[in-house]
Amino acid sequence: MAPPELAARLAEGVGQSVAVRSELAASLSSSWRAEPVGDPAALQGGAGAGKAFAFALRSGEAEVGMLRAALWHADRAGDVSTAMLFAPQCHPALPLSTAALPLIDCARAMLHQHGAERVAAVAALPGLCEWVVQTRGWEPMWRTESSGSSGWEALPGSSHVAPRRRLLSAASGCPESAHRPVGSALGQAHERR
Repeated sequence: MAPPELAARLAEGVGQSVAVRSELAASLSSSWRAEPVGDPAALQGGAGAGKAFAFALRSGEAEVGMLRAALWHADRAGDVSTAMLFAPQCHPALPLSTAALPLIDCARAMLHQHGAERVAAVAALPGLCEWVVQTRGWEPMWRTESSGSSGWEALPGSSHVAPRRRLLSAASGCPESAHRPVGSALGQAHERR
């Protein structure tokens, strides 16, 4: 596919439903190739600190996705060399769940070639925190029949107040100290939602 034709198809896919974008991805996937970008670079911290990698997903000559990775070699007995995949990105006309797969496969293969014994990943979940706060998603996890309407009481035989505060803190972007039991102003504000 010629670059102008590909650019037009990608432009048409932006903002479309997941089904439409998935069809576009399926139609392009036969021409996809995932490959490393350049040579691995040394991580800051000295010679044995590890290496940084980048991978690109290309359709023809157009780059439609990318992924970064880091590899840390074991430096003590009993440790394992560990790689971390992070920051997958793709063109907005493509679903990340589809475009990331060839990147992940390519990265895992190369990281294992470079000595990775374990590969883990970190993924951003845009909108999840806002959804947790809006739906009060923490409540079903700690609600008991005797907990009343607050949802802040601990389950019988345990104390989940601190983990609840951490969850609410992470989801709302407020410091944990702001999330006190129901008597606080913030706790009352969350109760009114």
